[in-house]
Amino acid sequence: MPFLPFLRSFFSEAFFRTLIAWVLLIGLLFFFHSFLWLFLITFIFSYIFYQLSHALARFLLRNSPKKGRLLLIEKYLNYIVSVVYVIFVMLIIFLLIKIVPIIIKEVGDLIRHAPMLVSNMNDMAVRTEAAFNIDLGLNTYLAEKINTQNIEQIGSVVLKNLRDISGIVIQILIGLLLSFIFILERKSIIRFFDTFKDGSFWFLYEDFAYIGKKFANNFGFIMEAQAIIAFVNAILTSVGLMLISYIHGWQPFPYILTLSFIVFIFGFIPVLGTFISAFPILLIGYGYGAITGDQYVIILACIGMIAVIHAVEAYYLNPRIVSSYMHFPVFVTFLTLIVAEHFFWPIGLIIGVPLFSIFLSLMKDFDRYIQKVHETVKNLPAEKCPQK
Repeated sequence: MPFLPFLRSFFSEAFFRTLIAWVLLIGLLFFFHSFLWLFLITFIFSYIFYQLSHALARFLLRNSPKKGRLLLIEKYLNYIVSVVYVIFVMLIIFLLIKIVPIIIKEVGDLIRHAPMLVSNMNDMAVRTEAAFNIDLGLNTYLAEKINTQNIEQIGSVVLKNLRDISGIVIQILIGLLLSFIFILERKSIIRFFDTFKDGSFWFLYEDFAYIGKKFANNFGFIMEAQAIIAFVNAILTSVGLMLISYIHGWQPFPYILTLSFIVFIFGFIPVLGTFISAFPILLIGYGYGAITGDQYVIILACIGMIAVIHAVEAYYLNPRIVSSYMHFPVFVTFLTLIVAEHFFWPIGLIIGVPLFSIFLSLMKDFDRYIQKVHETVKNLPAEKCPQK
């Protein structure tokens, strides 16, 4: 294929319009980078609550006549959205009043029991090495890297952040309010932006609409799926720890709410979150089993519980909630998380995989554009440029 005709077709007017749109978008994101967290919260709330309200509306109107069913859904959707938001706000208030103080108390207890946790960790390392007759130096390494002072410092920071969450709560409430207004005013917002279709910058409207749709379909869907998976994992963890308590003669397993909360938070991190949230469960389980001397029975029970929950996630939830094109190999997921954490700090562990999914989707579209250029140059006169 001639190289120069390919270049003329590749660098078409449509290509430069798209390039201008992307440069402008990246510039806007950089200029408003301090608001990105608020935009992200608003988008997640808007996407999840709109999907939830729409599904609830379809469920309520399932037995209505098919003729005009969509009109009925649109007519009553705003009322359903309002009810869903009121229920969610009541749930948040309940969590702040009832659950958060319990979690704060449990974290405080963890800090006070830091010396015992360090001792249990060292003891578990020694027993593990002795059981397999190997010397990996785990006890020495743990003594150097993880000690009572370090755990107390980490615990104090976590406890301080839990008690001083006013800034986070305010951002969440603002995002919740903005998402509520956005859903109610979605038709007016669409009509407002539609006015740019016939202006001088109509191509920006088309490209921004394309990018926004791509972002919503990929990022929103993955975040919704991870939220469902994280919630189910947290519930299963609570149930599993209660069953372990039953095995242990109904001796209450400590910090069930805190451990379930940790599982929920790290549930938003694909694959890696399972391993991170498993560590405190095993550590506390070892100390819990030390009461009657059956540490390894409890450890095996905890490992079995984690394995069952991971199997439920991998073989039941993921195939039904996350579509196959978003299910990456474990190695690719780990590599994505490492790179995202480097560039976006801890929040990159949550948004890394969705952003990578968007990047792959854009690359597929770009590949289709190149294939279209090839076909155009092959079948049409060289001077004729392809339309995007």
